[in-house]
Amino acid sequence: LEGVSVKSIQIADAATMYIATAGMGVYKSTDAGSTWVQMVTGMDKQDCSVVSVSTDNVQHVYAGTLSGRLYGSTDAGATWTQLLLSQYAQSIACILPGPNDVLQAGVVWDGVYRSSDAGANWIHTNAGLKNTAIPSMVRNSKGVVFVVNQSYNDIMRMLAGGASFNTASGGRFNNTRSVAVMNNDYLYAGTQKGVFHSTDEGLTWTKDIADLDVRLLVISGNRSIFASLFGGKLYRSTDYGQNWSKLVDNLGGSDIISMVISETGVIFAGTENAGAYRSTDNGNTWTSISKGLTRLLVSSLAYHKDYGLFAGSYGEVQRSKDQGETWKRVS
Repeated sequence: LEGVSVKSIQIADAATMYIATAGMGVYKSTDAGSTWVQMVTGMDKQDCSVVSVSTDNVQHVYAGTLSGRLYGSTDAGATWTQLLLSQYAQSIACILPGPNDVLQAGVVWDGVYRSSDAGANWIHTNAGLKNTAIPSMVRNSKGVVFVVNQSYNDIMRMLAGGASFNTASGGRFNNTRSVAVMNNDYLYAGTQKGVFHSTDEGLTWTKDIADLDVRLLVISGNRSIFASLFGGKLYRSTDYGQNWSKLVDNLGGSDIISMVISETGVIFAGTENAGAYRSTDNGNTWTSISKGLTRLLVSSLAYHKDYGLFAGSYGEVQRSKDQGETWKRVS
């Protein structure tokens, strides 16, 4: 994969992983990243932007491309079938599999598509959207889908089984970059003007921290929420967003652009140009784990309790079996 951009990493089960690459399609590993096989049979376009695995059946895998195609596989990536070509051939930004073969795809400048039969048939569910630039989506435990409606600063909401959106933020936000759902279905929005949260699926909102330019929100299972800001600062709340504290001004002088949290609460952060860092005390202190990384831009991170930490960068994926003490290139 030398010279190829790794766009996303998806862990399917105890040993199976997929990566999406912009130029060489999808790669699969069945030994937790030790070896990789290119899986592109049936793909006429291999400019992949995202890969996702069904929540119903791990044999069902979906891959989106920068040219607006969404491919599906029913044999764990061995063969692919084109399921969707977006109306304007724009990039598939996110794929959101759900229970009972429900599947939603967010497309840059083409809105949201929805399928209720694992991608065999689609409806264009843009009714109610003020803008069709959709960079991200999340779903809560009730099946309510929230999308970032870029340019119009809104978060839009679609009820379970619905086909149209209504506003969940009333246009009150400025440049929403990230949305996240807590395990109690609290909804969080990271914006250019701070962090907001809603306890009623977006009907009302509370401003948690103001005047902070949020780049990334990450939820931990222990009630903690982390907000990474443009400029390198990292904030944390341990009480569902009621109170926040600044943890760091930057990590190695760089912005945090990726983050993953292990099942035991160890936090790993990837930066734009300073490698990766680890915290074992919920973000209070950080240790560089960049020794052995061949690239200091860490655009994506994934973690599995049995097979370790995976870091994606331009042209490669590296794995650490010892929480970042040592690294080995696996792609």
